[in-house]
Amino acid sequence: MEKKLKVYIYTVGCNRRLLDAQRIKVYCENNGYQITIAPEEADYIVINTCALDNRTEKTSLDIVKKFNTLPGKLIVAGCLPKINKPALNKIYQGPNISPTSLDTIQTYIPQKGMPFKKITDQNEFYLNEYPDYIESKRLIGKKIKKNFYQSKNFIKETFSKLNTLNRNETIHIRISWGCLGNCSYCAIKNAIGKHKSKPLNLCISEFSNALQKKYKYFELLADDIGAYGLDIGLTFPFLLKKILIIPNNFSLYLQDIHPRWLNLYEKELKEILMDKKIIKTGFPIQSGSKKILKLMHRDTNIQKTKKILLFLKKYRPDLKIDTHIIIGFPGETESDFKKTLQFVKNISFSKVWIYKFDKKINTEAYQLSNQVPNKTIIHRIHRAQIFFKKYNIDCKMIWEPIDSDTNQYL
Repeated sequence: MEKKLKVYIYTVGCNRRLLDAQRIKVYCENNGYQITIAPEEADYIVINTCALDNRTEKTSLDIVKKFNTLPGKLIVAGCLPKINKPALNKIYQGPNISPTSLDTIQTYIPQKGMPFKKITDQNEFYLNEYPDYIESKRLIGKKIKKNFYQSKNFIKETFSKLNTLNRNETIHIRISWGCLGNCSYCAIKNAIGKHKSKPLNLCISEFSNALQKKYKYFELLADDIGAYGLDIGLTFPFLLKKILIIPNNFSLYLQDIHPRWLNLYEKELKEILMDKKIIKTGFPIQSGSKKILKLMHRDTNIQKTKKILLFLKKYRPDLKIDTHIIIGFPGETESDFKKTLQFVKNISFSKVWIYKFDKKINTEAYQLSNQVPNKTIIHRIHRAQIFFKKYNIDCKMIWEPIDSDTNQYL
């Protein structure tokens, strides 16, 4: 009997990349490969990388360097190859695939039966825990710098536990890929490609199949969730209505709805979000300053956004609403910073995720003048944390506490 070749899959990244990892896993299993949790024994090692900000990019690059010391054939996937290819090339010259070209995995892990394109979203994550071997001199031969451990813990806490739902009982329905936005600070759009909606019948079918498997908690995933349907003659509210009329008991989490869609679909979303099946949602405002939002290429109708959110807080007090803010965007003054704090206070979000502005290469914001000094940004982040604590607003700090060099691998 022919010995099965082994594949190890490792993900540093968001929920979408975890779903990608699951597709790769299922592809491998359907083509006669064995999935292993021991990378030193693997014939193929697939790393799903992230480069959302400088910290996650550095973590991905560090992990690529460490895995590159193992005997298995290394394949780098995820967003890093499209976001900072020069930095990756400095330490690794092997095969790489982006989120928009996952099917090329069969070029490097040969197809023996089922082609990758026939492997649909599986809705469940392939989530491998951080293995002890990374800290083992037996495999690596030397200790890893302390800040790598910090980054490792950061990634695990941030991306493996993005919501408070029970992970074992939560199913994830990806409804689209790509983004219609053009945020001046975002590098991810370089990796995820054009917006493409999943067919409505497939979304509903995946939802119904999960209900039959007794799942009760559902999370809708997309790079730009509110853009759903615009390329196929539908809308995001239309999809939500189709899901909510399903009679079964379930709870729904709507991840990161850009305020532009909240403002565009105000009437429909107000009505839809009254449904008690929806227990949690998020609207990443990024800033409370109209000036900064304009520089970010975000929706600048901040007063309309505020009005709608206050309506939801009043009539759905049980609905958990979180947000994201970016502190230190170029040109942010003390006044702009205070406007952001005041906006979050006025809405009293269930949770606010605080991001430190990172200069990402190949973004418009990278070239902007009036860059805010790093020390000023860190000081403001500390002040924001104290401010939110004073008003009993849960906040999570997503930032690098030390100076970092974006292009340290160039």
